[in-house]
Amino acid sequence: MSAPLQEIFPQRALAAFDAVHAGILITDDEGHAVFANARMCTLMGVRPSEIHGIDAAVLLQLQSRNADAAHQQRDVRVDVTLSGIPYSLVISTSAIAPHLLLCVVQDITRIIAEFGDLRADLDALKAELAALIANETVPMCMNCRKIRLRDGSWVTAADPAVLIANAVITHGFCPNCAEEYFEELKAEAT
Repeated sequence: MSAPLQEIFPQRALAAFDAVHAGILITDDEGHAVFANARMCTLMGVRPSEIHGIDAAVLLQLQSRNADAAHQQRDVRVDVTLSGIPYSLVISTSAIAPHLLLCVVQDITRIIAEFGDLRADLDALKAELAALIANETVPMCMNCRKIRLRDGSWVTAADPAVLIANAVITHGFCPNCAEEYFEELKAEAT
């Protein structure tokens, strides 16, 4: 075990850890907890006096593969169940003194849930767009109302609304109208 944390950090530094909007866990080089801020203790369901010496992987209730990943990587996302409640956590680790590791633990459960909702909304939008595209996109000249066929030719339709009832209409110019329009723009510019 390392020296008591109070010998390494002044009391005001330890108090500053409580002001952080994340769980702070400091472990020794063997992975035993030596300090946890109030947010971390609340998340873990322990009192600050109970934290010293507890194995960090046990404290976080990490399965062995997650515990190994958390110790081997600088930043890792883990899913854990604490007091019967599932959490998604991001754990960022960094050495802060000889034989001491700082673990910043951020609860991202709500963010993950909102991302799931966003993913569902995105999937619904993609399905809606796919249905629109499946009904075909039809280019129509906004000047003469000719319709471009799949072969690239432009035809006049007696009743364009009947031909394109189930299509998405895009507007542009047929080649003839485009030529006339740009000639008029050139004339106005000179």
